[in-house]
Amino acid sequence: MGNFRCIFLMAAAAVFLWSTQALSAEYYVIETKSGIILITDHQPQGEAVVLKGPFENREAAEAALSEEEKKNLGTSGKGKGQGKGRGRGQGQGKNR
Repeated sequence: MGNFRCIFLMAAAAVFLWSTQALSAEYYVIETKSGIILITDHQPQGEAVVLKGPFENREAAEAALSEEEKKNLGTSGKGKGQGKGRGRGQGQGKNR
């Protein structure tokens, strides 16, 4: 019975730590290398740039966006993007 209590307490502690970590997420408005503007729940790594943040929740991050950023959210912004290509095999030419 003692082992069961120990396992139960360890599992409860793990759930508690996981839930508090999930509730304390920070949101950032970022622009990727290809110029796409996104709201993420983690600090970007690599070549993405933080435009604004951190914010306590997604709603606060959305409220901080300018009208131009709202218009470009999830699409290519002012960065040098890949354009609106047709993808592999969809264009005309050798890939077809």
